[in-house]
Amino acid sequence: MKGTGGSVAISAVLETFDGKRVKDACAFGLGPCNADDPCPLHPHWERIREEYERMLTVTLRDLKHEANP
Repeated sequence: MKGTGGSVAISAVLETFDGKRVKDACAFGLGPCNADDPCPLHPHWERIREEYERMLTVTLRDLKHEANP
């Protein structure tokens, strides 16, 4: 991430500390979770996960700009 000039996405920061994440992971930790094989929480988690995925595309530069407009 060194020398990126703030263009690092939040997802890259999290991956540095937590490792590669499974995109279709179950909120209960039961493995892959999708419409074909949903867990009991899937309908609720799907909406949250979509917003979470959008948030992960925000860059450090975006956050700095939002904090100091």
